[in-house]
Amino acid sequence: MKPSSALLESKFWLLVILNIALIVPLSVQATENTDSPFSNRTEEQSYTLPDWFKNSFLEIAEDVDEAAAVDRHVMLFFHLDNCVYCARMLEENFTADTHQDFLQEHFDVIAINIRGAREVVFNEEVTMPEKELAQTLKVDYTPTILFLDHENSTVARLNGYRSSKRFMQVAEFVAKHAYKSSTLSHYLEPEQDDKEESNNAARDNDTDQTSEAASNEDALP
Repeated sequence: MKPSSALLESKFWLLVILNIALIVPLSVQATENTDSPFSNRTEEQSYTLPDWFKNSFLEIAEDVDEAAAVDRHVMLFFHLDNCVYCARMLEENFTADTHQDFLQEHFDVIAINIRGAREVVFNEEVTMPEKELAQTLKVDYTPTILFLDHENSTVARLNGYRSSKRFMQVAEFVAKHAYKSSTLSHYLEPEQDDKEESNNAARDNDTDQTSEAASNEDALP
């Protein structure tokens, strides 16, 4: 007995529906993987510190005196191994030809690992491992950069990644000794369209260098 035409038709449409059900999820998944902004996200990235960073004994007060003798400033670069934004900050600012000469001329850059165990002599009263120093200075983001004046006091601070433009504005603020007559917030040019700075402002308010510096000094004896 041959199956009825209605039965054959129903089986045909059942097969069509099953095929569609199998094909659609695969196509959707492929589209999502291609278009997703996180499809190529890298959680960790190895990097090498520039060889021109100062090979310091981590006696910061002495480093400051040595830098001051030739009208330079000490910059403390707090970082973390395999930190994506540390790698990006180094690549865009410290190894870029457009900035490297200026930074080498005006700064002694000292790297401090926020999970490191090396002993740091910050001043006559403060000696502690890198990790404890980072906690004392409330370093919550990497990279964090502290700019020290010739008295070993923080005059500017950047918490987290910053664009090359903003980073160099702050570096110039310190190199020119502008902190002696102006606050960082008054020195920096407003960037209304800078989305990155708007997002970061809520996190750490780095433009208020006066309160940042005060909070750092209060944390140290």
